[in-house]
Amino acid sequence: MRFCWLLVLCSIVLGIESAAQAQNIKTDGSTSSLAIDGRLVVPNGRGTVRGNNLFHSFERFNVPESGVTFGVGNSRVDGLSIRNIINRVSGDSPSAILGRIQSSRDFPNANFFLINPNGIVFGPNASLDVGKSFYATTAPNIGFSGGEIFSSDPRNSTFPNTDPINMQFAVERPAAIINQGNLSVRSGENISLMAGSVVSTGSLTAPNGSVDLGAIAGNNTVVLRSPGLVTGFTIGSGTLGRQWTGNITELPQLASLLTGNSNVSEAGQVVLNPNGSLQLIPNSASTGLATILSPTGQFETTGRVRVNPGDVAIKSLTTGNAQAIAQGNINLLVPNVQVQNNLTLKAGQNVNVRDSLNAPAVVRAGGTLLLLEFRLKSGKKQPAIAD
Repeated sequence: MRFCWLLVLCSIVLGIESAAQAQNIKTDGSTSSLAIDGRLVVPNGRGTVRGNNLFHSFERFNVPESGVTFGVGNSRVDGLSIRNIINRVSGDSPSAILGRIQSSRDFPNANFFLINPNGIVFGPNASLDVGKSFYATTAPNIGFSGGEIFSSDPRNSTFPNTDPINMQFAVERPAAIINQGNLSVRSGENISLMAGSVVSTGSLTAPNGSVDLGAIAGNNTVVLRSPGLVTGFTIGSGTLGRQWTGNITELPQLASLLTGNSNVSEAGQVVLNPNGSLQLIPNSASTGLATILSPTGQFETTGRVRVNPGDVAIKSLTTGNAQAIAQGNINLLVPNVQVQNNLTLKAGQNVNVRDSLNAPAVVRAGGTLLLLEFRLKSGKKQPAIAD
């Protein structure tokens, strides 16, 4: 009898876990898409395919630590012909990516787009296995080369058959992207994170390719990096689609999804510690970095830097070309930034570079290192290495 009860209990627990996983990803019915057990996303029938673009639309999109696979399943979609997998979240919750996003097996030639104007976080175990480049944004609208606009509001969107060329921040104050994971793409491809703030305390790796990070003010348009990496992304006031009127997930609430501190009314400041790690601290706590002389005669960085809307933070980055543009500050705390060719850092306020007793701050560019519109603040005389 005890054995039977154990079997029943195990079945109940497994059923609860399966149901919870299924709630991670839920389609909204506006595309011909299926989400199976929260771990597999496939087209239904012919799918929502226009030209070489495959569209999915979700009410919720959260990836568990076990990951999610994008495949063709039993559909009639030719995965080899797809060039862009374009995913939007139309619901009112941010996306928490805690595991691997896999699409390369069935879509080896496809870029992967994730659009969620509510905000996006990548946990410590987040990773990528996509065929081509990866784009994540909190912009509500994506513009295409044919002049069409793909909106995060399914009531006001079409499904374009041309190529994505810009991200339209048709919102007063865009939500943020936080990355604690190890995001990498294949050689020659691009990682692009565009949001109101971009905080990356994990790693970003695009060998022989490019990494683009943008903390974008509302009502601006980001023109994506040109093919062949000829030029980086640019920001302008191009044509915007309909204004997005959803609820923005504020930066402390996003950070709480990763720190586990849900009481953001008390711990409402997002800070970077001297080692570059992310933390939520009480609203009353003081912030700011200082440099002290330790008893051993070495300089030591103490304190913490507050992350404000409009800031970019970079911990680890390896690529061919990189560009970071922030309306606020660019923070590099104990960074390891290795760029083969050109590196551009442009901040509306300051570029803060700090090292620690245990680790140097390394910023290397094999070509041009371009720093624009900033005042460099450093804790030591030689905080960074620029080649």
